[in-house]
Amino acid sequence: MHLGCQSESSLSTRHVRRKLFASESELDCPVSRSIAEEETARSSSNFVRVNMAGTVCTGWSAAGKGLHFADPSERPHAIWASERVARAEQGLEDFMISECTPRYPVQEKLSALENTHDVFSIVLSPMMLGWPVRRTRVFTCALNRETMAWFGPPASEISAHFMQFFERSVATTGDICLAANDAEVRAYLCEMARKRGFELPENVPLENVQLHHIYAPGQMVRLQSYEQDRQRHLAETVEVDHAAVGALSAVDAGPSAWFADLEQNLGQGASTPSEMLPSALTHGTLHAWSANRPVLPMEQFLAHGFNVFPDRSKWKRACLMTDALSDFSSCQQKKLLGNGWHLPVIASWMFYIMAHTVKLDRSVSIQPERTLLRKGGSSFSIGQGSSTPDLSLAADSQDASVQDE
Repeated sequence: MHLGCQSESSLSTRHVRRKLFASESELDCPVSRSIAEEETARSSSNFVRVNMAGTVCTGWSAAGKGLHFADPSERPHAIWASERVARAEQGLEDFMISECTPRYPVQEKLSALENTHDVFSIVLSPMMLGWPVRRTRVFTCALNRETMAWFGPPASEISAHFMQFFERSVATTGDICLAANDAEVRAYLCEMARKRGFELPENVPLENVQLHHIYAPGQMVRLQSYEQDRQRHLAETVEVDHAAVGALSAVDAGPSAWFADLEQNLGQGASTPSEMLPSALTHGTLHAWSANRPVLPMEQFLAHGFNVFPDRSKWKRACLMTDALSDFSSCQQKKLLGNGWHLPVIASWMFYIMAHTVKLDRSVSIQPERTLLRKGGSSFSIGQGSSTPDLSLAADSQDASVQDE
């Protein structure tokens, strides 16, 4: 079960373990009780307490059964949402950021937060930020009205405003993520072949590895279907120079960047063959045409923004989780990829939220919102009981007349 990755500066290790145990074991652990005294002691205005979650999406995913509110995963989601309310009422959490499939109905699923939080959302894809990766998701923020004020634009303008800061055009293909060296690729191919009952010779040249040794028959059938579709795509998009008689067209040239998930039938489910990496599933097998091999899970982590190849990415700051991720089996790595988020996208959303909010200290002022406005701040949301905030609402007409310097 994927309940979500929670990161809070005030959570004790013991409490984190209890939450993870509740998620994995499906036990009725009391996750909304008042937290330990040491956490309450650290709930001062010096900290911004944030809950980050990749909420359960199996009932809403295009690759799932489409059970929606009838899906069993609704129960842990309801527990998680109730905990957000409880922690806001206890003054232990300032805001929440979540990520889920774009089919996730934000207002309906988070209706429990309407009396305590201002909720707004945005639909983003790594491709919007210049990454050659398909992973469209809805990103949500829920601000605790008692502790946070919003200085951003109205809810209807957040998407356009966000893109003014972070939008980039994609200037490359998914091939840029094929960073594994020959030894790493060979080890992965040997592992795949071994699972199918084949033992590849030691130090076998990569070009001599037969695809039917590493792919199951169904995957080979899908590979053929995707190849036919790729040829049709090239024939439709490539302009042939009719004057150059006898010249090779792009269709006849070597394979260019092209990716497909061999676990998905062409034209169904999450099938999105293109020059971009398809959205990762928990059981996907991505094939790269230019390299004529599967995309390694560690290469997919790189595509998701985790710098697991610092010596080849030209960015020397390595991902601190590289060793831990490498220790997982390929099956476990795929599960993390399918359930995880795209790091640059979630980081951009977090940065945007932090840059347009301020924490309120009600211990020094009865109405800190008015104090902020008198100091020359912009108009902002102060929370009026709506789950979709009017982010341009000021404290009152007199304070709203204050103009920015």
